[in-house]
Order: sequence, then C-alpha cells, then structure tokens
Amino acid sequence: MKENSTPDRPEIGEAVHYLDGVLDEQHLTCRRAVVCAVPEQLLAGDHFGSLNGTDGEWAADLEVTDPTTTFLNVLCAEDSPRRGTWHRAEAPSEEASNV
Repeated sequence: MKENSTPDRPEIGEAVHYLDGVLDEQHLTCRRAVVCAVPEQLLAGDHFGSLNGTDGEWAADLEVTDPTTTFLNVLCAEDSPRRGTWHRAEAPSEEASNV
C-alpha cells in the first residue's frame, strides 16, 4: 500500500496539543501530547476503512501528558473543537518571546 505523503501528515514524535474536557465540553484544556503512530487506514468510527488523511483530516495515536499521569489515546481525530481531539501546537507569538 502506498503511503499517504500529504504535507499536513503528522510525524511520529511531533509535539501536538490534545483537548481534554474533564468536566464537560465547555471547559476544554490543552494537554501536551506526542504523536506515536499514524495509521494508513481508519479502523473505527464513521470513516471505517477510509484512508487516513482524507479531506486533510488525520487521526493519530497519541501519548498525552497531564499534571499527574501519562496515557495513550488511540485514533484521535484532528482539529475538532471537542474533547478527545488534537491539533498542532501553535507557534509562540513574537510578543511572548520578547518577555
């Protein structure tokens, strides 16, 4: 099977942010996470059997760190503003780096 080499494909070892909503969807917290794997095909959910990265959205297995533990989360969707999803870490603003 040919690997999907879209520029936005997450890389193993890439630092990302995981959205964690301990209480509810209204109080989401970004947690540090690292991409552990990027499967070629989706084996769960609405897009079962589809190639990962279709329409520019990627699912990835993540190692997530919170203040008290580290846990693995498998097949997290990208860029959805809801609990259990991930997005790329924002670049630090120039203003913040001058502080």
